Amino acid sequence: MKRLVNHLDVSDVKPKLTYVEWRKRLAVTLISAFALLALAVYAYENMYLPYTWRSQVSQTLQEVRKLDQEDADRFQNYPEMIRLELLAERLIYGPKGMDLAKRIAGFKAALELADHLGSPAARYLYGSALLSGRVGMTDKHQAFRQFELGVKKNSSGVNQGEARSTLYYALILNAGQGGLERDVSLSTSMIQQVMRELTNDDLLNLRQLITDDIFIADRDALFFGESLLGALLERGLDVQPLMIQWVCEKTVEETFVRGCIERTHRSGVSTHKKLASSDNGAASLTSIDPEKQNSTGYVKGAPQSAMDGLSTFSIDNKQGSSDAIGRLYLNGKKPAVRSIYVKAGHTFKAQSLTAGSYVFRYRFVGSETTFEANKDINLSELRTDTGTQFSNVTVTLYKNIGGNLQMKQVSPNDF
Repeated sequence: MKRLVNHLDVSDVKPKLTYVEWRKRLAVTLISAFALLALAVYAYENMYLPYTWRSQVSQTLQEVRKLDQEDADRFQNYPEMIRLELLAERLIYGPKGMDLAKRIAGFKAALELADHLGSPAARYLYGSALLSGRVGMTDKHQAFRQFELGVKKNSSGVNQGEARSTLYYALILNAGQGGLERDVSLSTSMIQQVMRELTNDDLLNLRQLITDDIFIADRDALFFGESLLGALLERGLDVQPLMIQWVCEKTVEETFVRGCIERTHRSGVSTHKKLASSDNGAASLTSIDPEKQNSTGYVKGAPQSAMDGLSTFSIDNKQGSSDAIGRLYLNGKKPAVRSIYVKAGHTFKAQSLTAGSYVFRYRFVGSETTFEANKDINLSELRTDTGTQFSNVTVTLYKNIGGNLQMKQVSPNDF
């Protein structure tokens, strides 16, 4: 009798997973899911959205071209980011005959794409339009959000001394938007320090904001309006007499308006003569500024005194885009006891300074605009059992948000 043997196939039977193995598999699955989600978000934000914005901008430009060929063509002369900003500003007011819904769609797409490309102006322009109701839409909550995004985007650029970031951060600060407490004095000072580095369009926009009472200048900054008008004139831009009067009236007290107008007119005449006599259309920096020199150090020919102490004073111009001249005045009295020339990207340390109270003033080479620290620089020496303690002070010549050295504008005659 044969014995029957049953054969059981166990090839498909899987061993039971342990708790630790289950956790490992779950972790791998979750990590893979999050990675795919992150990739999808990245593709959406950096590929899909820019593609849709560009498509909308292209359609908007076609609509503008149908209504005004010359108006559409002028945008082509600018880099893409600036072109998008200008297109958005144009859509605020027209062109005449363009459907409002199409204008709004084009406006939004242009500024979203400009912001994606790194525009410091986009969030400010977007927030301003939402706040004022221009382009047929008003949303104060969303306007605040746009200003808030603008502050966040431009903060690092301000700390690095980037001119356009500083301008649009200051405009938001001047309006007290985006979570910032309004500070007319600081915002005016910030713009003053980067005025020479702004684009022509930014200068023209700033002039318009002043005359429209949107930007309120600090009237104690006596030469702010003159600096703006002078920058426009130096670049050969048309500045009508009535515009000079408006800017002066908006930026200085009534008693100083006449002087502002007269000095600007004289500056305009002088500038036109220089442009006419220059082979390349601009006077050289060396001819404008007699103190310009080729190396960092003490200003050549200027007296240096107060040298019987131990304290030091350093000027950091590493973030600066222009050479600068700084001066220290003991007890605020002229002449300066130290005059220091610091090239852009450099630092200089003045040593052996006498203990005492000093006023610090500086200007950038090629500009008469002069700044003074709001508080005195106090250098001290204290003898102890182990030696003498003394001051080591450093100032940085770019606007650092929340910095402890605030500046104010003073007359060039004080320098």
